[in-house]
Amino acid sequence: MKRPLLLTVVTSFLFLSPLFSQDANEKLKDVFLDAEYFLLNENYLEAVYSYNILYKKGYENVANINYRIGQCYLNIPGEKSKSIPYLEKATQHTSLKYTEGSFKEIYAPLDVYFLLGNAYRITNQTDKAIEAYNKYNELIGPRNLLAIRLADKEIDACKRAVEMMETPKDIDIANLGRPINTSARDFSPVVSDDESELVYNSAQKFYEAVFFSKKVNNKWSAPTNITPEIESDGDQYCSSLSYDGTELYLRKEDNFDADIMVAKYENGRWNKSQPLGKNINTKFWEGNACVSKDGKTLYFSSNKTGGFGALDLYKSERKSDGSWGPAVNLGNTINTEFNEDAPFITDDGKRLYFSSQGHNTMGGYDIFYADLDTNGHWQTPVNLGYPINTTDDDLFFCPVRNGAAAYASLYSKDGYGSEDIYRIQLSPEKLIAGQHNLKDTINKQNLTATLANQTLADTVSQQAQKAKVEASVEKLLVDSGVQARARAVLRCIFFDFNKALLTIKAQRELDHLSMVMGNYPDVKIELIGNTDAKGGDEYNLMLSEKRANSAKTYLMKKGIVAERIMIKGVGKKNYIAINENPDGTDCRDGRVFNRRVDIRVIEAKNNAIIIEEVKVPEKLQIKGH
Repeated sequence: MKRPLLLTVVTSFLFLSPLFSQDANEKLKDVFLDAEYFLLNENYLEAVYSYNILYKKGYENVANINYRIGQCYLNIPGEKSKSIPYLEKATQHTSLKYTEGSFKEIYAPLDVYFLLGNAYRITNQTDKAIEAYNKYNELIGPRNLLAIRLADKEIDACKRAVEMMETPKDIDIANLGRPINTSARDFSPVVSDDESELVYNSAQKFYEAVFFSKKVNNKWSAPTNITPEIESDGDQYCSSLSYDGTELYLRKEDNFDADIMVAKYENGRWNKSQPLGKNINTKFWEGNACVSKDGKTLYFSSNKTGGFGALDLYKSERKSDGSWGPAVNLGNTINTEFNEDAPFITDDGKRLYFSSQGHNTMGGYDIFYADLDTNGHWQTPVNLGYPINTTDDDLFFCPVRNGAAAYASLYSKDGYGSEDIYRIQLSPEKLIAGQHNLKDTINKQNLTATLANQTLADTVSQQAQKAKVEASVEKLLVDSGVQARARAVLRCIFFDFNKALLTIKAQRELDHLSMVMGNYPDVKIELIGNTDAKGGDEYNLMLSEKRANSAKTYLMKKGIVAERIMIKGVGKKNYIAINENPDGTDCRDGRVFNRRVDIRVIEAKNNAIIIEEVKVPEKLQIKGH
């Protein structure tokens, strides 16, 4: 999936080129040109395969080949850390006179330092990233001020990332599972607001397909490949779905630009996608687009001339004949000198979600939202925070239900493919558009005062009035999806296979646990480590103890004294889900639930803490449990 770059980090060692026979050299040159072609078309897997052929044929010390291999790995989900040794090696021999696309080129461009900084940043090696960005600025000199400003932004982002990761947001992330996610790359999910229809891209062997699924009995149906219906050549990418799920907006790409298309769902099938009018599509790059709930306003990205930066966000109003009117730039509160893309407007039209390279990010692109005030002005964009945003590029975030939840594609070691589609449930207290900070809208104190001022029968006592008010408050909180804070809910934490390292989600749960224990200083707990069935008894007992101890160590770093935390490892004997399928084959999905640390309250003066039971899907449950 291409996107125009604000800064072309020019894809453009001091060793002699390897000597081969003329025929052999010509064949290797063809391999190089194939690799360059794949790279140009962002087919990084094919490109890195070809570059690696050269690497193994005597080019392992050629800086340009190392640069290209590193560049490819940096764009492959799950493989990005592999880029570092190649980019490090390439920095040993750089040149200002780099010739892009030349098989004879043995140097790397100075941009290799910028890519190395990105690689360090993405792998959270922020100190090394800052060092690489500074080196890039030092070498590039004053010849490209915009490039220097971008590198300076990434330096600031590295510092900001450290701070933001220390205060993660309270969210829940759920993999949509089969049949949506596969071993392929599944990405760019767009969903109708009631979450009954889902359209997304899936990387097939020779093209990028578009799939469509409906939710039936709360389960996603087997997806249908609608690429032939919309008549795509594998060059159309999901951008958004209308509120009612009947209009699918897509981005159609070629090697030079992109146009916005729309396909309509009629009579049980999708029609051929059609380009939007000349007020939207130009000779420049028109990227992602979304439409308001009433279908009257289109928001989209474009790098047409006259904007504030590279990709800017625009809006257009639908005219009475159904065509779109002139595009209007959203202004410099939203747009920066860098890229803004992937806009999504909430149902009430008051909050705009989008990706930005130019606002205060953790590195690369982050997801932001901006609210529309009563005068029709966009307010300062707000970073959604970690872990929605990361030190990698975060580019596509499709909100539903006025922003209470969202869909996105992410990479995970426990996923099905190089990218999977996830549903993200945001904390009801935060980031909910239309309710604009639920804590303010459903403020218990204000609500109590409002209800208390209502006329009640004279015979109702003040005590009864207070009880009624409190009951109304609790009901409203529950109806609004906000957990009452009277009790603290704790959840167990899960681990990757054969690991005792804490995942990001586990750290979030432990952050919550440390806060609860801080609020209830009398509470003592026991952490009970568990494993799945893989491996021997003795090894798993040791691994389970390591997991419990890892959680305890984390809590102690958060200020909880060791005397309040007991630990125990039970190995693989405490299953809550099947480890094998009925036919005896391995059940990976079941084993996920068994790799965990349970929490048990062993001392507390009240019942203010609830341990949430793990909800194991029925098909993974152990019979008899």
